[in-house]
Amino acid sequence: MGDRRMAVVRCPVCRGASRVGADLLGHRVRCPRCPVTFVAAEEVASERPPAPETVRPVKVIPIAPPRRPDAPPTAEPAPAAPTDPVHDPHSPAAGRLPATVLIGLALVPFGIPLLWVVAPLVTGQGPAMSLAVPVALAVAAAVLCFGVVYTIDWTPATRVKGVLMLVALSYLTAAGLYFLKRDLIEALQNVLSPKARWTLYTSESGSFRVQMPAKPEVHDEQPLLNVPTAGGRRARFETATGETFTFVATASPPDKPQAGFTDEWYKMIGAHLAKSGRPVEERAVTEGELTGREWRLELGDENFRAVRVYVRKGRVFYLAVDGPHLELTDEFAVRFFRSLEPLDTKPGAR
Repeated sequence: MGDRRMAVVRCPVCRGASRVGADLLGHRVRCPRCPVTFVAAEEVASERPPAPETVRPVKVIPIAPPRRPDAPPTAEPAPAAPTDPVHDPHSPAAGRLPATVLIGLALVPFGIPLLWVVAPLVTGQGPAMSLAVPVALAVAAAVLCFGVVYTIDWTPATRVKGVLMLVALSYLTAAGLYFLKRDLIEALQNVLSPKARWTLYTSESGSFRVQMPAKPEVHDEQPLLNVPTAGGRRARFETATGETFTFVATASPPDKPQAGFTDEWYKMIGAHLAKSGRPVEERAVTEGELTGREWRLELGDENFRAVRVYVRKGRVFYLAVDGPHLELTDEFAVRFFRSLEPLDTKPGAR
């Protein structure tokens, strides 16, 4: 019996390999390792599982994920510069003050006109200026206070301090204006206004002379009741501030002496003068040989009239000055009244 060719078969269950005769290929055989029978088939070398691939170690370098296209590039923020927490305009707005505080701070300056009214009762001295001055000062101070209150970049404490400072300054200013001497006011007016050229003028009738700050014109009105006058003069003088003062001088003729200059006669003259204005003040005056009475009349619109009626040797002299806020002691009025010179005879030249 010759050599028998052997074939290698593999059990499909346990995958064990065994050798069988080539003549058994295609027949059922039993696996020597497990009790499974299978059809013998020669194993092909190509059907063997491939050898495992050799894997070379590779160093992996992680890569950052790509940046989203819509994300803006981020920059490192710069260090914040030191700021003033009180006056920094870029800092958050400071808290608001309560409405009651705002109203109270705005109304505080309006006490200035009230003090202007009460002060004469306490000090016994009247103001040198009218009530319009403290009213204007109060309104201006209140507006400034509101400006400070609504400053958005100031803290409430800073705003309150600013308002109190403005109020204190306004009250100090009002006190200075209240006690300001009228002489100083008149001196300032004289500096700022055109210089009054006081000149001695003679009446048309030649019965008196008087100083006036401007060239006069003839004035023929009869200002006194039952006392005829003649040779009147009237002059108007305007200051740089637009204030106009009117000066009037007239007298009874020397050849028509008057009589009966009693208190009743002066009362009658005062009642007649009161028809042109409300009497405010009256007093007796004496200037050398001239005696008489003096009245201050309120004409309205803050205009006043100062009137002097002199009596000398049966003659009556009438002098009057009209002007804004005019007082009996004003320089214009006093100089005009004291400059009167009665003339007993007519001069040859005027």
